[in-house]
Amino acid sequence: MDTETATARPLSPVSVRITMRGHDLVQDKPATSGGADKGPMASELLLAGLLACQHSTFVKVAAKRRVEARIDGLSGEMEFRDGSIVALRVAFQLATGATDEQVATLLRLTDKSCTISQVLKVPVEASFTRA
Repeated sequence: MDTETATARPLSPVSVRITMRGHDLVQDKPATSGGADKGPMASELLLAGLLACQHSTFVKVAAKRRVEARIDGLSGEMEFRDGSIVALRVAFQLATGATDEQVATLLRLTDKSCTISQVLKVPVEASFTRA
C-alpha cells in the first residue's frame, strides 16, 4: 500500500505552510477574504491537483490506447454556489488527428482513472479544443 503524506503549520487564521515530500508551499486567502495573498487558496490547490492528475492520466491513457494526442494546455474552473463547489470543468487543448469519438473515450477514461477525480464528489466536466 502506498501512502502520501503532508503536514500543515498555521501561519495565520486563514493560511498554512504545507510540506509534502520536502516541498513547501503556502496556502492563503486573498486580502479581500482576510488573508495576505501569499499563496493560492485551498480550492485553487485542489483545482491545480486535478489539472496535474488529468494531464498525466490522459498521457498514459492515450499511450495505452495507442492514440496520438498531445496536450498543448489545460485550463480548469471551479464554480461555486452558496459556498459549495457545484461544477468542475477541465478544458484540454489538444493536437491530435484522433476522431472526436476517440478523444471523448480518452477523456472519459482519464476522468475514470485520475485519482483526484476519483475522490471528488462533483463530476468533472472535460472538454477539448484542437491546437
